[in-house]
Amino acid sequence: MLLASATSNAQTVGVGKGDTFGLDKIDTAYNDGENHILNTAFPIGSVKRITFTQGNTPNLDKADNATEGNVLKRLFFTPQANNGKVLAAVEGVKEGNVFSVFIPYLTDFSQLRASFVATGDVWVDGALQKSGISANSFNNTVTYKVVS
Repeated sequence: MLLASATSNAQTVGVGKGDTFGLDKIDTAYNDGENHILNTAFPIGSVKRITFTQGNTPNLDKADNATEGNVLKRLFFTPQANNGKVLAAVEGVKEGNVFSVFIPYLTDFSQLRASFVATGDVWVDGALQKSGISANSFNNTVTYKVVS
């Protein structure tokens, strides 16, 4: 999957992680249903290296069924990861595919950092999560997807 973006007033196209090139270099752009294709024209003498980064974002919009290899094994909150908002480490209780956590004396659930153990990459709302680092609002249910 090629990640590219451009706005209607843009003069360049961003590709991957920070790489850009001028819109004047694009001959055609189209989508074949699975891929976004950009045909570019560069004089061969001026090309030193062209690199396109392939995105690793899974299709999180499709309906998913739990599989044996994709498991969120443990979910917990620590004072260290949450700047003292959580007074002591609190372990989530797992029932089926749902973790429940009770955090005493906490009233602001808007920017909590969950720590977790999983068998693959963990995603929330299309964003790759890092255990104890990524903040999410827990004012409502948070759905974690594990992709192994």
